[in-house]
Amino acid sequence: MVARTFRIALLLCDTPVCALGRSFYRDIFGTWLKGALATSSDPAIREDTQVVVDGYDVVTQGDYPPHERLLAGAAEGYDAIMLSGSKYTVHEMDPPFIPTLISWVRNVCTNPEYLHLKVVGICFGHQIIASAMGGKSERGDKGWEVGVYGASLSDEGKRWFCEPAVASSENDKIYLEQMHRDHVPRPPPGFITTLRTAKYPVQGMVKHHPLSTPQQPIAQIFTLQGHPEFTPQIVESLVTARIAGAIFDSDEGKEAIRRTWGKDRQGGEGLIRVGWSIWRLMLNRPAA
Repeated sequence: MVARTFRIALLLCDTPVCALGRSFYRDIFGTWLKGALATSSDPAIREDTQVVVDGYDVVTQGDYPPHERLLAGAAEGYDAIMLSGSKYTVHEMDPPFIPTLISWVRNVCTNPEYLHLKVVGICFGHQIIASAMGGKSERGDKGWEVGVYGASLSDEGKRWFCEPAVASSENDKIYLEQMHRDHVPRPPPGFITTLRTAKYPVQGMVKHHPLSTPQQPIAQIFTLQGHPEFTPQIVESLVTARIAGAIFDSDEGKEAIRRTWGKDRQGGEGLIRVGWSIWRLMLNRPAA
């Protein structure tokens, strides 16, 4: 018997290129989230949690979760908000859905009546959250990061990406699929950097919940520049389409293809290490 249903409102900030066929972002995120939950070492969590992911097309439909489903204790109310990646550029404020999205995210992240919600941003979503919360995104001057890159953990990152009982080595890294050139140059006020790569210094951020303590850290907002939801097959399809569309030049395309499958031909760590870390922080809530 399912003990609880965990509901996620997924803000769809784009649709994949046609090379991905019918594999829409909602399905990609749903598969990733359910797969990551299944890696939990706790059978009670693994077997007694049902995941529901509802997609909202903020780009072409201007569709957002209804207010009443964002409230604490609501019937079929949401537990978390997620923002997907996108081909669009946050700092250009074009197309017009971007300012609306930034305003909506700012309200959810700062209004006390939504403090029970976890907010997770992926890639474009990471950049939107930074912009909404007093930071910014910009075009990176070191070019694209595409394929699997290793990101070094800050002390704060070790708090979230390492199991509590497992010590992290100084050189420990998180390996994630990447697909970006825009980046967040510095975390907004109140946020702490969790990951960095040699190219771009803010690969992930966290903002603690007001009731968080050093003994029991609780995340309210969590972001990643990389794509834990992407498999190597998805990235390969995107790279192939972008080479054909002349978005990547010859050298960029070759480097992207080289990195797509990672050093062990398994891609990144999005499913187990990163995916379960995100679940752990989403399930960790202040005591009632």
